[in-house]
Amino acid sequence: MTSGSKFLASIASVVVVVSFSGSMGRAMKLASPAQTQGSAASPPSAAQSDLEKLLTVADVEHATRQKGVTAVPGSDPRGGILNFTLPNGWKLLMVTLGPSDFYDAWKQESGFVNASVSGVGDEAVNGPAEVPTPYVLAFRAKQHAVMLSSYIDPKMKPLVSQAVLRALANIILSRL
Repeated sequence: MTSGSKFLASIASVVVVVSFSGSMGRAMKLASPAQTQGSAASPPSAAQSDLEKLLTVADVEHATRQKGVTAVPGSDPRGGILNFTLPNGWKLLMVTLGPSDFYDAWKQESGFVNASVSGVGDEAVNGPAEVPTPYVLAFRAKQHAVMLSSYIDPKMKPLVSQAVLRALANIILSRL
C-alpha cells in the first residue's frame, strides 16, 4: 500500500471519498437527487451548517472562474463536508470542517504533507506528498481545522490550483 493509499484510508472515517485505486480526487459524477431520494441521509450537522456559511457558491465561482457551480452537502457525523460541483455534475472541490485536532491527525498521516504553507491560518500544509502537483490544502485556525481538496482531471492535474485553494482558505478564515 502506498503512503497515498494509507493517507486516504486513514481519512476515510473523516471524509467520505472514493477509494484510492489511482482515482482519488479525479472528477467524479455525483448521484442525481432522484437517485438519492429515499436513502438514509443524515441531517446536516452544526459543522455542515457552519461550512455553508463559511464558503458560498458565489465564493467558489468567483475564485475558480467557473459558472453554474452547485453546493452539495456531504455527511460525516464528526464534521461537515461540502462538495462543490460543476454544471455537468462533476465534483470540483471538497471542503471539510472539524475541530482543530483533525488538523493534527491529518498531518500525522504518512504521505499527507508535501510542504508547510505560510500565511494561511495558525498553521497550514499542502499535500499529498507523492504527487507532481498537490491538490489539498489543510489548515488550523483557532479551534477549527479545514481541508480544501481539489478533484483532479484524468491527466492527474488539480481542477483547483493551490493559489485558488489559498484564496478560498482566506475567505473561510475571514468568516471564522
